[in-house]
Amino acid sequence: MCENIAIRQIDELSKHKYKAEYADMMLFNLCSNDAVISDDNDIEVFTDGRKKFTDMIYEMNKAEKYIHIQYYIIKDDSLFHNIEEILVKKAALGVEVRVLLDGIGGRYLKQSSILRMKRNGIEVGIFYPSWFGCVNMRINHRNHRKVAVIDGVGYVGGFNIGEEYLGYDKRFGEWRDTHLKFRGSAVKELQKSFAEDWKKATGKELDDNKKYFEDIKKSNGGKIKVQIIKSGYPSSFQIIRDNYLKIIYQAKKNIYMQSPYFVPDSAVMDAIKSASLSGVEVKIMVPGTPDHPCVFWTTGCYVGEVLAAGVKVYRYMGGFLHAKGLMADGKICTFGTTNADIRSFSLNFEINALIYDKDFTIKMENIFLDDLNMCEEVSGYRYKCRGIAPRIKGWMFKIGAKFM
Repeated sequence: MCENIAIRQIDELSKHKYKAEYADMMLFNLCSNDAVISDDNDIEVFTDGRKKFTDMIYEMNKAEKYIHIQYYIIKDDSLFHNIEEILVKKAALGVEVRVLLDGIGGRYLKQSSILRMKRNGIEVGIFYPSWFGCVNMRINHRNHRKVAVIDGVGYVGGFNIGEEYLGYDKRFGEWRDTHLKFRGSAVKELQKSFAEDWKKATGKELDDNKKYFEDIKKSNGGKIKVQIIKSGYPSSFQIIRDNYLKIIYQAKKNIYMQSPYFVPDSAVMDAIKSASLSGVEVKIMVPGTPDHPCVFWTTGCYVGEVLAAGVKVYRYMGGFLHAKGLMADGKICTFGTTNADIRSFSLNFEINALIYDKDFTIKMENIFLDDLNMCEEVSGYRYKCRGIAPRIKGWMFKIGAKFM
């Protein structure tokens, strides 16, 4: 179904019938990723976990047909228990409920909770499950996607399920993330992604059921153009990384990037430095406090390289920054589950929304600029004056960056 649409769109772009500034990128994603272009979408942005989960719980309470939720991490805490209570109630009313979690990230969810969901009519899938508790032969191929589709409304972004994502963990304080809610045809592509991962995890087909793809909530006159792009094993293409490269190299005025982990490969590093040295304003925002110390110290090494090329780097001090996005020229942006690091680009199963819309991109850039009020800029002088311990830690962890 979606593939047929992709073939038609490839044909249109190849014949130059589809006039667009980023037509080459659209064609690249269609040919390499079957990423169908839709132009009838509304997008709501959540940067606060409390608001995001309040909204998602509202949609779950309304659900009459199906609830599909997929998260990398599901913590066995009060947020999950609130969600589980709704899922159990809905399953008892005949709503199809499916929960998909990663075999590594899902280790926080007790086996008793999984069994309890199954007893209550909820289907549960575990992507590349561990053996004997902690042994996982696919440990490097983590499903890092966070996708929810509820009666034709879709969500994708950085929040996992856990109290810390609501800002309740004192180690991190307020959790600053980005999650998107879609109405429109892009939801079909989120559903397609869930169906593919569900089949890989459970062996069960979903994509032959038309109701999951035809009963999509229409946008309220939305006209935002979107492609949903994915990457992950066994594909040899790093689709999302390659989109980052194309956006960076095509930028003329500005590039704004947010990522909790900044450990890019040499191609992305070269692109960022080249853009800055060519006169493009490049600003990168990273956390001011770590959640994974080894990645935090490694980020410091890469920061030094881009500072030398004139890139401006900021550490977010208003809590923990977990937002994952790239914006350019007030015209194009991408947000989703992908960190600007080697693991996300080359190993994990990831999903991003690529958004071709001036008004929406400017909105996201303004959010980024507001975030700067909660940041400290990392000056070249300050970086050079850092202590010997950060230098040694950064150097040691950078060597093993691919294995984090």
